[in-house]
Amino acid sequence: MFIRVYMQASTEVEATTYLQKLLNLGERVKLSLKKEKCEPFLDTFAVELEAKTASEKQVNELLESIAPKWNQLPNSFIATEKETELHIHHIEMIEVYPEF
Repeated sequence: MFIRVYMQASTEVEATTYLQKLLNLGERVKLSLKKEKCEPFLDTFAVELEAKTASEKQVNELLESIAPKWNQLPNSFIATEKETELHIHHIEMIEVYPEF
């Protein structure tokens, strides 16, 4: 599973701090998320996460804990703060590629 998150942050340290809530949600569904990349993107920070294995149940539980509504694309799910109320503050957009 691959996740790309755009965080409202001005530094990498700030983005990593905000990211902790998402990592905690992963732990709650027994999904080990590893931060692969964190870099500035326009006026946000783009953070990339990976999980070695993820069951469909784990992915569904994670999605439900992040946002009540997701847009489904052919290979991913996407949620933005403008379209739905995200349960994690400081996230502008998140895209999840489940890969099961």
